[in-house]
Amino acid sequence: MIAAALGALLVVSGAGLADPGPDNADQWATFVRPAGEDCVKKGTVTLPGVPASTDKAIDIRWTYNGGSMSRSHSGIGEIPGQDWSHTYDVSLNLGIFPEGAFELSVYDDTPPGPGRTQIINVPACVTPPSTPPPAAPVDTPPPTDETPQRPGAQQSVKAPKPSVRKGKSLKVAEATRQGVSIEWKASPRKICRMQKGKVRALKKGQCALSAEAAATPGFAAFSRTFKVKVK
Repeated sequence: MIAAALGALLVVSGAGLADPGPDNADQWATFVRPAGEDCVKKGTVTLPGVPASTDKAIDIRWTYNGGSMSRSHSGIGEIPGQDWSHTYDVSLNLGIFPEGAFELSVYDDTPPGPGRTQIINVPACVTPPSTPPPAAPVDTPPPTDETPQRPGAQQSVKAPKPSVRKGKSLKVAEATRQGVSIEWKASPRKICRMQKGKVRALKKGQCALSAEAAATPGFAAFSRTFKVKVK
């Protein structure tokens, strides 16, 4: 899960805090939560323009399942030489951030005040696309010294007539011109069917006749489909 949190809306201070100062007119805090499972466990508050060496007292508050949750931190920033920031690990005290979008209230309670409040609209955690499993290795057949045999010549068949009237039968060849018996199949069955070596035309439409014959010395197996129109 990947989520980025940006400051969105500035509001007046909450109960128990002093009136907001003039610097509260601009965004003064940002909140970012990490990717993955920690998206609901951790989040970092950053104070742009405030050196990390500054002592600050920053509280965060949010609602989860109808209940109010909060965390507090006082001290300098975590990364020297950068803006003041602190990562709140709410899971240490059985806390949790909502997986979906939510509002986070950030309070600056640094004495002597005045205190200020900012509400940040935190986006929902994003589920990253799943990574497909690696493809299974393909077994490569070992090399062989055998010379591949060339396929034989193609057998031939006398083609059936291209059309037949409804209710009539159409005769087809029993064997290829090389003398190999042919197995015929007709489809769709509601239009035509094979009966005793003939094609029975049942309904007007297009009939497909497939012919197959086994290989014979010097000739490859035969397979072909013929189209017959039932009038």
